[in-house]
Amino acid sequence: MRTFLMIPLVLLVTSCMELDDAEESETAADATAVGVKLSLARVDYTWTSAGRVAGHLTGRAQVQNLPSDGPARLFVKYRVTNPRGVVRDWTTADGHLVRGDDWEFTTPDYAIAANLGGHAIDGASGANDANIAFQFVVGYTVDGVTRWDNNGGKGKDYRLASAFDLPGAQGPSATLGAAHVVQLESRLEVGAVWHGSVLVDNLAYAKTVDLLYTIDGGTTERTLAAQFEQAAPGTAGKLESWRFAKALGGGSDVHFKIRYRVAGKTYVDDNLGRRYTVHVQP
Repeated sequence: MRTFLMIPLVLLVTSCMELDDAEESETAADATAVGVKLSLARVDYTWTSAGRVAGHLTGRAQVQNLPSDGPARLFVKYRVTNPRGVVRDWTTADGHLVRGDDWEFTTPDYAIAANLGGHAIDGASGANDANIAFQFVVGYTVDGVTRWDNNGGKGKDYRLASAFDLPGAQGPSATLGAAHVVQLESRLEVGAVWHGSVLVDNLAYAKTVDLLYTIDGGTTERTLAAQFEQAAPGTAGKLESWRFAKALGGGSDVHFKIRYRVAGKTYVDDNLGRRYTVHVQP
């Protein structure tokens, strides 16, 4: 089990365009979160000389460290489009290990939009024409076997877009993956005060975020309700941060998972079935 997880929250979210569903990533029909899970993905921007703008897909994924005689590889398989057509057909970008079982990935930059004065560049007829969108899945290969997080099934895939100056667009340019919930941080400090934060997709106004935890090795499961903190900065209300704190009255380790209930559905972040673990810090 992991003893600590912390994912930096640096998001840029505007509106985005819808993607053409005609092309699929050709991953397995039912492969979501079997050995790999997308934790966070977003479209980021790079400003170049003369006001030119480029965008790339970046994110994090969590994997199960399976027994292996060889190296493991995490990668993102993606396709880039704009309203004029395909910018870059299906290709891959390798990720790198951050720590434990957390990986990061970033694609190359692709030209997005007009210059700062609103004049088109790169042959586009306007800023709307130059926006780019990413359709993608995450793969994790160990001993020649690849496991996928493809957002719940073949043909669904994840879809994000740059939406640089794109009016009337729909959908997010950041996602927490199919689980819609991710742990940002969790600490158990001297005096057994357990606290941390959770990030959720704002799928509806009414929602609850709970931590289901045990401090006796699983004999008793308890519930701790998280409290709304704020809309995540830079996300236009699409993502929310929720905080929790609990004085446990002892020095026991905490094993827990996160439950997110919204719009009649329940989503869980349980560290790929292993639960999270935090220890008392000296």
